[in-house]
Amino acid sequence: MHDHLYKKLNIHLDLHQFDQIKMLDTIEFKTSPYDAKYILPSQEVREYVGSKIPLPPAENKQIIWQILKNPANTTYAMHVDAIRYSAINTLVSLPNPDHEFVMESDTTGKITLDYNSTPGIPYLINVEQRHGVWNRSSTHNRYILTIGFFIKNYNYDFMADWLAKCQLI
Repeated sequence: MHDHLYKKLNIHLDLHQFDQIKMLDTIEFKTSPYDAKYILPSQEVREYVGSKIPLPPAENKQIIWQILKNPANTTYAMHVDAIRYSAINTLVSLPNPDHEFVMESDTTGKITLDYNSTPGIPYLINVEQRHGVWNRSSTHNRYILTIGFFIKNYNYDFMADWLAKCQLI
C-alpha cells in the first residue's frame, strides 16, 4: 500500500546500550545548511548497526551516518531531500505520541509512519517523496539514527532490492 514511501526492516536495533545514545540530551548538536540538527554517531554505534544491516559498497561521503535531533516544540516542514536519494531511519528516542513523521505522495496522500509502535526497528525511507516531522512535545526531543545515501545509484528502489537480497525486507 505504501511500498513506494517506506519499508520496515525485519530487524531490531538495541541502540540504548551505547553511552552516546544514553547521553543525547546533553550533547551539543551541529546545524546543517538545511537547518537540521545533527551529530555523527560513534564508531561503536556504526559498527554495531553495520553488523546488523549490510550496506552496499560506497566511496567516502556517498553514505553518511547521522543522529538527527528534533528539539521539543519544533517542526521540520514538509520537504523532499535535496541531496539524499534514500535513507534508513531508526527511532532512537523513546516513543512519544507528540512525535510525528509524515510522508506524502500523489498516489496515497499524507500518511503517518508509526515509529512510536516500533522503536528500534529501522525503516527504509523514500526521501525523494515529501516528508516532515512534528515534535509537539514541550519537554522531549526526538532523535533518529539516519543512514543517508547520497549517490543516485542507491535510490529507494535500489536499496529496497538490496535489503530484500540481504533478507531484511
